Amino acid sequence: FFFFFFFQAEDGIRDFCLSRGLGDVYKRQVMDIGDITAKYKTFGFTCYEADGHNICDIVNALDKPFCGKPKFIRCKTIKGKGISFMQDNAGWHGKAPSEDEYKKAMEELGVLFNG
Repeated sequence: FFFFFFFQAEDGIRDFCLSRGLGDVYKRQVMDIGDITAKYKTFGFTCYEADGHNICDIVNALDKPFCGKPKFIRCKTIKGKGISFMQDNAGWHGKAPSEDEYKKAMEELGVLFNG
Protein backbone atom coordinates (compact mmCIF):
# COMPACT_ATOMS: atom_id res chain seq x y z
CA PHE A 1 0.00 0.00 0.00
CA PHE A 2 1.18 3.49 -0.76
CA PHE A 3 -0.43 6.59 0.72
CA PHE A 4 0.56 10.17 0.10
CA PHE A 5 -0.94 13.00 2.12
CA PHE A 6 -1.05 16.51 0.74
CA PHE A 7 -2.08 19.40 2.93
CA GLN A 8 -3.57 22.49 1.32
CA ALA A 9 -4.38 25.63 3.24
CA GLU A 10 -7.89 27.02 2.87
CA ASP A 11 -6.51 30.21 1.29
CA GLY A 12 -5.04 28.22 -1.61
CA ILE A 13 -1.42 28.13 -0.39
CA ARG A 14 -0.19 24.62 -1.01
CA ASP A 15 1.71 23.14 1.91
CA PHE A 16 3.58 19.83 1.76
CA CYS A 17 4.70 20.30 5.39
CA LEU A 18 8.23 20.91 4.11
CA SER A 19 8.21 24.69 4.42
CA ARG A 20 11.39 26.37 5.55
CA GLY A 21 9.74 29.63 6.60
CA LEU A 22 7.82 32.56 5.22
CA GLY A 23 10.00 32.78 2.11
CA ASP A 24 8.76 29.34 1.04
CA VAL A 25 5.13 30.34 1.60
CA TYR A 26 5.47 33.48 -0.51
CA LYS A 27 7.34 31.63 -3.29
CA ARG A 28 4.50 29.11 -3.58
CA GLN A 29 2.01 31.96 -3.89
CA VAL A 30 3.96 33.24 -6.89
CA MET A 31 5.04 29.89 -8.36
CA ASP A 32 1.76 28.00 -8.12
CA ILE A 33 2.02 24.27 -8.83
CA GLY A 34 -1.46 24.14 -10.35
CA ASP A 35 -4.07 21.45 -9.77
CA ILE A 36 -2.04 18.92 -7.80
CA THR A 37 -4.87 16.36 -7.71
CA ALA A 38 -5.11 16.37 -11.51
CA LYS A 39 -1.36 15.78 -11.70
CA TYR A 40 -1.56 12.75 -9.44
CA LYS A 41 -4.54 11.37 -11.41
CA THR A 42 -2.41 11.66 -14.55
CA PHE A 43 0.21 9.44 -12.92
CA GLY A 44 -2.41 6.79 -12.10
CA PHE A 45 -3.17 7.60 -8.45
CA THR A 46 -6.64 7.16 -6.98
CA CYS A 47 -7.33 10.63 -5.52
CA TYR A 48 -9.48 11.78 -2.61
CA GLU A 49 -9.89 14.96 -0.59
CA ALA A 50 -10.36 15.32 3.15
CA ASP A 51 -10.68 18.00 5.81
CA GLY A 52 -7.22 17.87 7.36
CA HIS A 53 -8.64 19.01 10.72
CA ASN A 54 -11.16 16.18 10.92
CA ILE A 55 -9.70 12.79 11.79
CA CYS A 56 -12.94 11.01 10.80
CA ASP A 57 -12.76 12.59 7.35
CA ILE A 58 -9.12 11.47 6.97
CA VAL A 59 -9.94 7.92 8.14
CA ASN A 60 -12.87 7.78 5.70
CA ALA A 61 -10.53 8.77 2.86
CA LEU A 62 -8.06 6.09 3.96
CA ASP A 63 -10.85 3.51 3.97
CA LYS A 64 -11.97 4.30 0.41
CA PRO A 65 -11.02 1.79 -2.31
CA PHE A 66 -8.05 2.30 -4.59
CA CYS A 67 -8.06 -0.86 -6.76
CA GLY A 68 -4.34 -1.65 -6.53
CA LYS A 69 -3.27 1.88 -7.46
CA PRO A 70 -1.39 4.23 -5.17
CA LYS A 71 -3.69 6.52 -3.19
CA PHE A 72 -3.35 10.32 -2.96
CA ILE A 73 -5.29 12.18 -0.26
CA ARG A 74 -5.33 15.97 -0.36
CA CYS A 75 -6.06 17.32 3.11
CA LYS A 76 -7.32 20.88 3.21
CA THR A 77 -6.12 22.74 6.30
CA ILE A 78 -5.95 26.20 7.84
CA LYS A 79 -2.71 27.10 9.61
CA GLY A 80 -3.29 27.83 13.29
CA LYS A 81 -6.93 26.72 13.08
CA GLY A 82 -8.86 27.22 16.29
CA ILE A 83 -6.46 29.70 17.86
CA SER A 84 -7.74 33.26 17.46
CA PHE A 85 -4.36 35.01 17.33
CA MET A 86 -2.66 32.37 15.14
CA GLN A 87 -5.29 31.37 12.56
CA ASP A 88 -4.40 32.59 9.06
CA ASN A 89 -1.60 34.72 10.50
CA ALA A 90 1.58 34.16 8.47
CA GLY A 91 3.64 35.74 11.27
CA TRP A 92 3.18 32.53 13.28
CA HIS A 93 4.77 30.36 10.59
CA GLY A 94 7.80 28.83 12.35
CA LYS A 95 7.41 30.93 15.49
CA ALA A 96 7.09 29.45 18.98
CA PRO A 97 4.51 30.97 21.34
CA SER A 98 5.48 32.48 24.67
CA GLU A 99 4.32 30.65 27.80
CA ASP A 100 1.27 32.95 28.11
CA GLU A 101 0.42 32.55 24.40
CA TYR A 102 0.75 28.79 24.75
CA LYS A 103 -1.66 28.76 27.71
CA LYS A 104 -4.16 30.91 25.82
CA ALA A 105 -3.90 28.66 22.75
CA MET A 106 -4.49 25.52 24.83
CA GLU A 107 -7.55 27.16 26.44
CA GLU A 108 -8.96 28.08 23.02
CA LEU A 109 -8.44 24.50 21.84
CA GLY A 110 -10.16 23.15 24.96
CA VAL A 111 -7.03 21.43 26.25
CA LEU A 112 -6.61 21.27 30.02
CA PHE A 113 -3.37 22.91 31.12
CA ASN A 114 -1.72 21.96 34.40
CA GLY A 115 1.09 24.45 34.75
